[in-house]
Amino acid sequence: MRFIKLKRTISRLTVLKFLDEYEIYQVENGKKAIDILEENREQFKLVLLDINMPVMDGYEVLSIMKRRKWLDKLPVIVISAEISGESVKKAYELGASDYFVRPFNVAIVLRRVRNMITLYDNISSNLKDAVTMLSTIFYRILKIDLEADSYEIIEQGNSDPLRELYQKESISACLKDVAEKGYIHEEDYKEYTEFCSLEHLKKIFLDGSQYASLQYRRVLEGQYRWVSMEIVRSTEYREDNQQVVMYIRDINDDYLKLLQIAMCHTLDSVGIVSANISQGICLSFAGRRDELECQSEESIDTYIQRVSEMIPMPESREHFCQVFSQQNMLKRFTEGTAALSMEAAFFYSEEQQPCVLRINVDMACNSFSREIEGVLHFTDVTVAYLIENVPQKIYQKDYENIIIIDAKREKMIKTDVLSSVISDYLKKEEAYEGYRSYSSHRAVVESERERFKKCVELSTIKEGLRKDKQYFFTIHETDKTGEVRLKRYSYIYIDERVDIIVGAREDITEFSEKDVLTGGYNRRGFIRITERLLNEVPDRTKYAVLFFNVKNFKAVNELFGVESGDVVLQNIFRTLTHSKLSPVITARVESDHFVCLVENKNLDFEELTSVCDNKFVKDGKCMNLIIRCGIFYVEEKPMKISGMIDRAKLAKRYITDEYVQPYMVYDHSMQVAYIDKAKLAGELQEGIAKEQFKVYYQSMIDVRIINLLFQSP
Repeated sequence: MRFIKLKRTISRLTVLKFLDEYEIYQVENGKKAIDILEENREQFKLVLLDINMPVMDGYEVLSIMKRRKWLDKLPVIVISAEISGESVKKAYELGASDYFVRPFNVAIVLRRVRNMITLYDNISSNLKDAVTMLSTIFYRILKIDLEADSYEIIEQGNSDPLRELYQKESISACLKDVAEKGYIHEEDYKEYTEFCSLEHLKKIFLDGSQYASLQYRRVLEGQYRWVSMEIVRSTEYREDNQQVVMYIRDINDDYLKLLQIAMCHTLDSVGIVSANISQGICLSFAGRRDELECQSEESIDTYIQRVSEMIPMPESREHFCQVFSQQNMLKRFTEGTAALSMEAAFFYSEEQQPCVLRINVDMACNSFSREIEGVLHFTDVTVAYLIENVPQKIYQKDYENIIIIDAKREKMIKTDVLSSVISDYLKKEEAYEGYRSYSSHRAVVESERERFKKCVELSTIKEGLRKDKQYFFTIHETDKTGEVRLKRYSYIYIDERVDIIVGAREDITEFSEKDVLTGGYNRRGFIRITERLLNEVPDRTKYAVLFFNVKNFKAVNELFGVESGDVVLQNIFRTLTHSKLSPVITARVESDHFVCLVENKNLDFEELTSVCDNKFVKDGKCMNLIIRCGIFYVEEKPMKISGMIDRAKLAKRYITDEYVQPYMVYDHSMQVAYIDKAKLAGELQEGIAKEQFKVYYQSMIDVRIINLLFQSP
């Protein structure tokens, strides 16, 4: 352990002989002491300082040690014959740790020396631990005296390439040197030099501030990194001794993370407000919407109240004011919530289309000022809101057109897809003019046009939505090929509170032609699809229409129940569809009646007989199904599909023994016979109506009874 003693004559300080546990280093004047301490002060534990010395007295030594910040780590005990209060006061003001007046008690001096060394060892150890911890965050820590323009290096990273610049006595010169040698990004140069000027820093702390900071880019080898300089008022700060501590740290990675978060918020941002939540004031604004701009140091609550006036719904307006009030933000932050968010519809003005804004506030505690700071982001999420809130069935169906109506302003947006592309359509707003707003109105069949005009009036749509929450109607339209198709127009509120309606137009022709039970076509669907196919093929005579029915289907319902009857019909439909007949179209035209369109080359009568041989088994009970089939070969001459079905059905009636041959092919004699029978039946009905026939009753005799009577006695 080394111990320095500054003395005038060794013989006058007999105390030294009692300090044999320490290694004593003696010098005869203050100048030599300063030179030694300049080079090796870390090796010494304490200085015993005589005030009266040649070349440089003790006061001047103290003054230099204080200016160079050596006294923080190296205690000085003054020994002097001066007993005046002024002398003692001056020594203490210059930083002396203790003061002894000759003559003194050697034992007391020895005890104080030991105590002082132990105290500083403990302080130094604790300080070292604290600095070690801080060094993981800050690569440079300086203790600065703004008044003296001096500094002490508390911590400086060995790998820091700028450490050589901090060799000058003046802190202002060091900071200026960093800028002038090109280590500050050109865009940050002016702000850096203004912030680091000594007069600027003095003014900040003389005005009562506890903290000041600057973020800038430091350039090394052509690459830059973001750096934070943070200056905190020291507990030793006085107006005549402006002690502060400067911390410098690399925030490049943190900056990039924050930048990423900020970019997420500001991608569609229309306004950003920075605020000091602890003080309850807005600080600055940046953004595209002037309506969201705040005034410098405007009260947060006043600002939020003013912005809330653009929210049309009272409940949303009240919720907005509550969530982003200063009191609530501070409360939520202390509870552990650093971010708040909500969405609300906004009307910037009556003339502009409404929009949906997501309002986020991200809060953080400034680690030095301990104040809660926050940034409010106003992000336009109108597109996402529309996509998210349009009922899912809008996405699940293949709609031909979609229309979004702002009923309050009688404006609309047309689109054919609900996706991110909708942002383009939002820019194509136009007036809603009833049926004229629908390009499809020209395709509506003549007989239904007046009804269509009435159905699409805005008052009719709103009245329908008011009653049932959903409004729709169907209309027939002629497509480009001349085919009449059934269209359904549906409307539903996206948000009733702001009168936003979404309407969709879909083709339900095929839906109306589907059989609910089997999932295949019904009679209407079979007729339309078959007619289209036969008109397109070069030779229609290569096809046949087959008509099937289950003769004993009522017995199935009575024996097994209606649900089992439905299962039978579904099984028959699947059997026909997947048979070797390979039907082009299969349909259930009614109850237990089915029709198929089959290519003649696939019409195998053995396979047909097999298809008609069907049975149903349930709960140990078995029933043979009597299925009969009539066949009509499509002819060259034009004929309605319904006529073909009727002829196949007629052929089925001529089956004489369904167990031997369950099918019959149509021929024209059947039609002639059918017509003749129809005529006879018609004439009979007419004759009866005209009373051309007389009815006579003839008694019937049972011969067996007569014989019995004749044989009786």
